Amino acid sequence: MPKKKEKEPFFHITQPGIKIPQANMQEIFSSKKAEKQKKDHSAHPKGKDQKEHELKEEKTLSEQVESKLKDAALAGKDSEKKVQEIIENFEAENSNKEGDSPFASHIKRKPGPSFKRLKSFKDMNTIERLNYLIDFPKQLPPVPCIFETEKESWRGILVGKAEETIEIKMFDGKTKSIEIQTLKEIRMSGLRK
Repeated sequence: MPKKKEKEPFFHITQPGIKIPQANMQEIFSSKKAEKQKKDHSAHPKGKDQKEHELKEEKTLSEQVESKLKDAALAGKDSEKKVQEIIENFEAENSNKEGDSPFASHIKRKPGPSFKRLKSFKDMNTIERLNYLIDFPKQLPPVPCIFETEKESWRGILVGKAEETIEIKMFDGKTKSIEIQTLKEIRMSGLRK
C-alpha cells in the first residue's frame, strides 16, 4: 500500500509581518490669529474677568455714593435734597450701563411668536388675496382659483400682477388679462372640475 504523504492545506494565506504605523501628531501650534486673540483677550477682559471688572466698577461707584451721602449728611438741612440728587444720579448711571449692553433689547422684549399670523383667505379683501397669491411659496404648486367679474368668471392660476391688471393662466394654456377694478371675487377652487 502506498504511503500517505502529509499535504499542505489547499487554502493557505501567508500573513506578512507588518509593523503598525506610528502617527506623527502635531505637538506645537502657533499662528498670528492665535497671538492676536491672546493680546485682545488680555486687553479686553471677557467672561468671568469682565464680570469681576464690572463688579469692581459698581463697588467703586457705590462707595463714591456712600461717601457723598455721608458728606451730605454732615452738611446740614439741605442734605435731603442732596441725598435725593445723588441717588437719582446713581440710578441714572446704572440704567445707562444696562442700556449699553448689547443684550439689553433682548432682555426687555416680551417673548412672542416668531412669525406673523396671516388672515384666512376668506377674510381677505380682493387686493390682499391677489398679494397672497403673488407671494405664494414657490416650493408649493400654484393654487387654481376662480376669478369672477360682473360679466364672466375664469378658472386658472394667477401668473402676474401689474398696477391695474392681472394675468391668469387658464387650464387650456391660454393667458387672460383682467383689470383689477372689474374683479368682483377671487375664490380658491382646487384641482376639481
